[in-house]
Amino acid sequence: GAATADIFAANGASLILNGRRKERLIEKQRQLQIKYPKQKFEIAVFDVQSLNEIEDYFKKHNPQVDVLVNNAGLAKGVD
Repeated sequence: GAATADIFAANGASLILNGRRKERLIEKQRQLQIKYPKQKFEIAVFDVQSLNEIEDYFKKHNPQVDVLVNNAGLAKGVD
């Protein structure tokens, strides 16, 4: 996820960084903001396994999303 964010940011994209660990998101946001100060980097702290959390975020923020990269884990051992 972090490497994907770097690639999109390097190509001019503004990003919504999502994950469950707020501290990690804040740190990645800070790194990107320093490297690409003209772009916008927001964080969205929620678990993509929770449909309620996803719906709540989108209802409250109504973000413009052009591309979604779903890089959630927990696929280990799944056929």
